[in-house]
Amino acid sequence: MLRLSLTRIALSVSLLLMLSCASTRIESNKDPQFTHKVSKIFITVRSSEGSWGFFRPFIYDYLQPELKKQNVETTVHNFSPLSLESEKDVVAKIVAYQPDVVMSITQTERRSTTGQYGNSETGATIDIKMFLPQKENPVWRASLKVDGNFDFASYAAAKRSTTKLIEKMKADGIIN
Repeated sequence: MLRLSLTRIALSVSLLLMLSCASTRIESNKDPQFTHKVSKIFITVRSSEGSWGFFRPFIYDYLQPELKKQNVETTVHNFSPLSLESEKDVVAKIVAYQPDVVMSITQTERRSTTGQYGNSETGATIDIKMFLPQKENPVWRASLKVDGNFDFASYAAAKRSTTKLIEKMKADGIIN
């Protein structure tokens, strides 16, 4: 019985250490002429399949609800690797939604390690851009770097990343 308790304690401590090892850094740049607060965002997401364990909670469990708390309405379009939609189809969805901005969230780097049990996602670099509808140049851009074990700490990394992103959007005057 004592041995079982010690094993549970050791596993709990190991899990806590893995969860606390997730780190998030964000940098941004904003067009000085873009001064209004946004209240409606059309979000597009492009990520690798291996990182979906992080991106799903990041977008749907944390980012959308946090933006809603800030009185920002959102809808999400996830670009599936096997999608047959054209760019025109996506543009039609954006036009129909009539957002203040389009937020493009694109994974630009994927970090992983190979171990005894195969590959494990350990990090990503995410390029986040905001565009005014009908414009080509972004009005805001951020680089979000997330590191941690996505297999065990996906939700912790997703929550921490959302917190950093919302803080940066507030600091840059994009949302209240």
